Amino acid sequence: MKKKELDEIKSKSISELRNKISQLEKEKINALLELKMAKVKNVHAVRGIKKDIAKVKTILNLKLFLEKSQAMTNKPEGKEKENAAN
Repeated sequence: MKKKELDEIKSKSISELRNKISQLEKEKINALLELKMAKVKNVHAVRGIKKDIAKVKTILNLKLFLEKSQAMTNKPEGKEKENAAN
């Protein structure tokens, strides 16, 4: 995966990232099948696809973590103030 592709992936939404992961998983399965049937001689293609999947999953996890942390910081503090007053 080239730097431009990685930058494009970083700008995608969570649902688009999940779709990209499923697409890459399908590519990996097809590459493995072709390798097992000896149609392809590039044995390193599967390794590259696995690394791409890992990169996309990392970006997805970062986005999910950021979303969760922002939800925690934007949580209303009214209930906490009421509990402190009692």
